[in-house]
Formats: sequence, structure tokens, C-alpha cells
Amino acid sequence: MEDALRELDAITRWWLDHSIDRENGGFYGEIDALGQPVAGARKHLVLHTRLLWFFSEAGRAGGDRNCRLAADRAYRYFNDHFDDPGFGGAYWSLEADGSVADDGKRSYGLCFSIYALCAYYRLTSDTSAITRARDYLAALWEHARDQEHGGFIESFNRNWTPADDMRLGEDDLDAPKTMNMHLHLVEACTALHQAAPNARSRKALRESIDLFIDRILVADTPRLGLYFDRQWNELPAPESFGHEIEASWLLWEAAETLGDPVVKTAVRPRALGLAEKVLSRALTPAGFVQDRPGGSGDPSESTWWVQAEALVGFLNADLLSGDHRWGEAADTVWAFTQRAHIAPGGVEWRSQGAASADTPDPDYRAGAWKGPYHTGRAMMEAARRLSILEAG
Repeated sequence: MEDALRELDAITRWWLDHSIDRENGGFYGEIDALGQPVAGARKHLVLHTRLLWFFSEAGRAGGDRNCRLAADRAYRYFNDHFDDPGFGGAYWSLEADGSVADDGKRSYGLCFSIYALCAYYRLTSDTSAITRARDYLAALWEHARDQEHGGFIESFNRNWTPADDMRLGEDDLDAPKTMNMHLHLVEACTALHQAAPNARSRKALRESIDLFIDRILVADTPRLGLYFDRQWNELPAPESFGHEIEASWLLWEAAETLGDPVVKTAVRPRALGLAEKVLSRALTPAGFVQDRPGGSGDPSESTWWVQAEALVGFLNADLLSGDHRWGEAADTVWAFTQRAHIAPGGVEWRSQGAASADTPDPDYRAGAWKGPYHTGRAMMEAARRLSILEAG
């Protein structure tokens, strides 16, 4: 547990020292491998909301005044620049100066907005944050929900008409429904019900859990479908072990938050089944969890966020099962992560693994998809689970 808390402190210090954009406001859109901001980089909704979430949660966890100040900064910038006062929801990206770059709406981005706003509310009790989170949830149900086939559509134009291209990133399929969005809908609804529970949040959380189990989890096998057409026909894509281990603990957290014994009974074997699959098929002899099948097992194939999620997922399986081989698997992943991803001196994690973490990183330290969300959250969640395990 002490390792996790020390690493959480190092992650917090790095982001406080390197991410704040004092010239243009808010936070830098990208930071290169040497820790320097990339001039002119766009500011993306996903990174910004993850920063708002992280500084809010770090402030709650440790009471660091600088985290509270960074969270306040992130909240103000979000309200002033990302929030769309005309059509509702939040813009997908901004130029470095804060002007709108991509005014489209992504359901995935709104889920992270809700998640972050709930964390800020729990830190500050600012009712405007929870009001906006509820407004965004209502916007998802009004504009993004597929009334005919169920589930939620991924991408829209500013005025909520469906986008011609549904992809979030270049590596994604052009699919109207995705596992990733529905997983983080579960996460957003969990956060809302934790922060300000009412009948509406409970109903949304129950619906998001049921939807994920019924549509995303492939029947009779511990596997997640990744992309779907509107009618929920699965589109061909490789498995993602990283998302499967992440889903295993997020689903259990959602079921615990809901508190319905029937739902917990349904979720528990599915959560353990996903974790068991990842342990048996994705944990390599080198000590890392590979994201896709068919890798060579070379440390360079390790991705930072997958190791973060595997650490939490294996510890969660230990708590659910009482089988300590899960703790051994978590120890293996953590040892590899310290060697291959965590550079000495409190530097943000390498994106890809290496023979040692101080090997020059060819990739960036921070950007649209890389923030303190996976790493910082893993340290908080690991410490919490380890404290329970250590207490017996």
C-alpha cells in the first residue's frame, strides 16, 4: 500500500508541475517525452475532464491545497470553454488559445464530463457541478439514446444530429455503438449515484449495468464485444484484454454502488470470469498484461494504461474470491510496471514498456488520451483494496 501512495504523490507532483498552461489558461494539450509542452497542441475534452477528475480526487484523498486550486482551475476552464451553452453538452476539442476546434459531441466525452463533475462536487460541494452533471446525463438520454434498438450512439454534430464519422480516434472502427462508451457510461452513472443519489441516478445506473451485461458481454463467454452496428450486430475486431480487466472491476464497483443483491449476484461471476480470462491468456512471462492477442511478449508491447487496470482488476478479484493467486498476479504486474514504465525521479509513466523506465521514450508523456486518470486512479484504487486485504 505504501508503494501505491508514494507513486500517487509522485504522479500528483508531476502533473501539478508540468500540466498547467499559464499563458493560455487551463492545461496544456500535449507534453512531449522530455516533459516540455508542445506549442499549439489542441486541448481535448477527454484529457481536460480526466485532469478535473484527478485533481478533485487527489484533493479529497490527501487534502493538498494545490490539488484543490488545480481542480478549481480545471472546473472554471471547463465551464468557460468546453461547455456548449447553445446546444448543451461539451465540445470535443479546443485550439491552444481556448477557441473551439471541434464542436462535435461525443457520448464518450460526456461520460467523462459527468464523471469529473461528480468528483469536483464531492471535493467542493459546489451545486453547480452536480447540476451540470445531471444536465449532461439528461442530454445523453435525450439525444444519444437509440430509442428503437437501445443503447447509445457515439458521435454527433454540435446540434446533436448524427455525425458522418463515428470514430473517436484513428484506430477505431466507424461504428455507431462501442463497448468503450458504454463501459464509461457505467462509470459515469456510478459516480453520479455515489455523489448525489436519487431515483433518477439509481434508474440510470441500473439501466447502464443491464445494458452492458446484455449487449456488450458476449453471451456464455467472458468476452467483450468492442464495436456494434445500430441493431447490436457485433463488428469484427480483436479482443482487448485491457478493457476486459478494467470492466471486471468497474462493473463490480457499479453493482456495489447500486446495492441491489440480485445485480451483485449477476455481476460477481462475470467480473471474476473476465479477470480469469485475462490472467490465463494475457499475462505474459515478462510480467505484463498484453492488450491484444498474438503479441511476442516483448516489454515494448506493454501499454501503460493496461498495466494500471490490471493491477486494480487483479486486486479486486482477490477481494471477490479470497484466492491469493490474484494478489501474486498483481505483484507481478506492479514489479514489471516499476521496471518498465515508472521512470526514476517522479516522471510521468512511459506510454510503452522498455527494458528500464529511464530508457528514452519515443512517445509523449501526456496528450489527448494520456493523462493521470488510469495511473492516478490505479494508485488510489490499489491502496484502498490493499488496506482491506491487509486488514484481513
